[in-house]
Amino acid sequence: MNPREHVPHYADTQYETIDVIFDKLGVEGGIAFCLGNMIKYSTRALYKGQFRSDVEKARNYANFILEKLDELPDEPSAKDSYGQYL
Repeated sequence: MNPREHVPHYADTQYETIDVIFDKLGVEGGIAFCLGNMIKYSTRALYKGQFRSDVEKARNYANFILEKLDELPDEPSAKDSYGQYL
C-alpha cells in the first residue's frame, strides 16, 4: 500500500491527516508520531492476526518519515539526533 493511497475511511476528508499532524506538531513531532506508530504496528503484528497489514502500516509510517526527510534542505546525521530538524 502506498502511504499516500486513499483508503475508504479517509476518502471524505479534505486534508491528508499526516500532513495536518506534521503541520501542527512540526517536523520533530511528526517524526516522533510516525516512529511511535511504527513501534505500535510492528510490536502488535505477531499478536493481532493481521501480520501483513500491520507490517505494511509500519512501513507506511517509515515512508512518511522518508518523504519528510526528502523535503528538508539537509538530512540530519545520526549524531544530530533531535538536532536542528529532529
